[in-house]
This record gives sequence, structure tokens and C-alpha cells, in this order.
Amino acid sequence: MTNPDSKEKESPNLFLEKLAELEHEQWMQWSKTIYERLTEAFRNGKSLDSVIVDSITRWKPNWIPYSELDESTKDFDREWARKVLEIIDSDCIPVTKVIARIKELEVEKEDSKNRNYLIGEDYDNYIAQINMAITNLEDLLPKPKDKECGGPK
Repeated sequence: MTNPDSKEKESPNLFLEKLAELEHEQWMQWSKTIYERLTEAFRNGKSLDSVIVDSITRWKPNWIPYSELDESTKDFDREWARKVLEIIDSDCIPVTKVIARIKELEVEKEDSKNRNYLIGEDYDNYIAQINMAITNLEDLLPKPKDKECGGPK
């Protein structure tokens, strides 16, 4: 029998579930690494205190803003960020592609102002078409209340 308080569980938001699944995968990898380190340390006769001190010594240099991290640490973080982008592109809408196209249209609009090959009504119609295309693309982007892209139901 289904619990009436579990509406969220009956119709989960696919985007949210994929991100939660990724977060769990990241946590599993981290916890398995910790387990392996603890197991290895205990096999070698180390105390729990020494394992904690070793871990903190290894982690503490990375407790800084992302911009100050070395490239190898950034690469590790980028690996997980890429996984988030894959989820966004596959399960919601191709957000990164939509944003890129909007930027292209904005550049095209700016270029047309500078080239002056369209005048008067032709120019106005051309700009109106670009603005409409941008608006249509922006409508595809997730909104805070968009049920399919992570917003509340």
C-alpha cells in the first residue's frame, strides 16, 4: 500500500533523482576510499588517531576557494561537474547548447548593428526575428518552478 504522504516518491522529478543518484555515487566513492584507507592503516598497525591526522593533513590544503586549487585537484572536481552537465543535457534539456545558441544570436544581433547592410524596416524586422528566437530559446531554459527541471511541484 502506498503511503499518502509520499507523493514525491510516486512521481519523482527525473532531473532531481539523477542528481541525487550522482551525489550518492560520489559519496559511495568517497566512503569506500575512507574505508580502504582505514583498513590498510589498521593492517599496518596504525591507530585511528594517526589515520585521522593523516587525512586532515592531506585534506586541509584543499580547504580553499576553487580558484586557488592546483590543476590536478580542479580536474578531479571537473570530473564530477561534467557528470552534472551530462545529466542536464540528457534528462532535462540541452541547457548548455541552448545558452550557447542564445549567445550566438546576441553576437549576430550586435554584428548586424555594426555592419549597417540592413536599413529601416528590414533592419527592424531582422532584429525582431532574432529577439523572438532568443525569447523562444530562453523559454526552454529551466525556471525555478519548472517541474521537469528541478523546481517544486
